[in-house]
Amino acid sequence: MASSLPNPSDGSTDSALNELSKHLHPAVVESPPIQSPPVQTSDSQDTVQRLTFLGLAQIRPLCWLVAISAVSMSGPAIWFVVLNLYHNASGSVLPVWACCLFFVTLILLGYASLMRIVPNRITLYATGWAMLSCVVISALLLGALLVAGPTNAMVGGLQLDTDVVFPLRISLGASVAWAFVMLNISTLVTYIVGRVAVRSV
Repeated sequence: MASSLPNPSDGSTDSALNELSKHLHPAVVESPPIQSPPVQTSDSQDTVQRLTFLGLAQIRPLCWLVAISAVSMSGPAIWFVVLNLYHNASGSVLPVWACCLFFVTLILLGYASLMRIVPNRITLYATGWAMLSCVVISALLLGALLVAGPTNAMVGGLQLDTDVVFPLRISLGASVAWAFVMLNISTLVTYIVGRVAVRSV
C-alpha cells in the first residue's frame, strides 16, 4: 500500500506541505463585520427625554401647587356648601356655577395626582395644557361677565341671580371678581409648570 504523503526528496515538497496543512487544520472562517449600534435620531432622543422620570424633589412642589390652585379655584363653591350646611340647607341642589367649579377642581386634582404617579415631561406638558385651558376659560368668562347684565341668559344659566337671598347665590359682581382671581391663579401656575417642563432634561 503506497503512502499518500509526499516524499521529502521530491521537488514538490513545499506544495505538498501546504496541501497537508490544509487537511490537518480547519479552514479559517472570517468573522462577520462589526455592526455599530443604531444611531438615535433627534426625534427618538426627544422621545426618550420626554419619557424619562424626573426627580420627586422637582415634581412634588408642582403637584402641591396644582392641587392648591385647584382647591382655591373652587373656593366660592366650598364656601357655598359650608354656609348651606350651617343654615341647615344641605338638601338644596348645587347651582350650576358651583358644579362647574367643582368639576374644574376634580380635573386639576387628577392632573396633580398624575404628575405624582408618572413624573415625566409628557405629564408636565399635559398639566400645562390643562392649566392653559383654565386660563382661556377664565379669560372668556371674565370678559363675558363684564359685558353681561343682571338679566343676561348666561347669568341665568349659571344661576348667578342677584335677587336671591345670600348664601344661595353669589352676585354678579362677586363672580366677576372671582373670575379675575381664577385668571391670575391659573396664569401663574401655567407659567411655572411650563417653565419646569421646558427646562427639565
